Amino acid sequence: MKLLIRRDIKGTSEKPTYALYARAQLTDAESALIQTNRLGSALLLRFEGSTEGSGSTGALLRVMRNLTVKNLAEGTAFSGDHIGQLRDIEMHVIQAAKNLKRDLITAQTLGSETLIDIDAALREEHERR
Repeated sequence: MKLLIRRDIKGTSEKPTYALYARAQLTDAESALIQTNRLGSALLLRFEGSTEGSGSTGALLRVMRNLTVKNLAEGTAFSGDHIGQLRDIEMHVIQAAKNLKRDLITAQTLGSETLIDIDAALREEHERR
């Protein structure tokens, strides 16, 4: 999977609007996993609570309430009043795409078994510290 991100600025120089377009470029195998596991309507980003807020957070809640797998696969656009909103939106979309990829990797392993050596995993974890 690849994630296409396109940034743009629209409107007048006095009141610009910042736009972000995002689309997941899926392989045939990834598309098949989405279809087989009925993941198209799965929410990738959902924010609960008030949409009122100051700065980029409030606008982010408004524009990104429901990003589904289908939206991301087909391509979707977001907009904001300032460049900080655009950056925040992009960060969340990238994380959502990473989570989708993790879900697809998990879906590939359905029906199989994995044996995890916990002693080795703890040693590896300890060595990274």
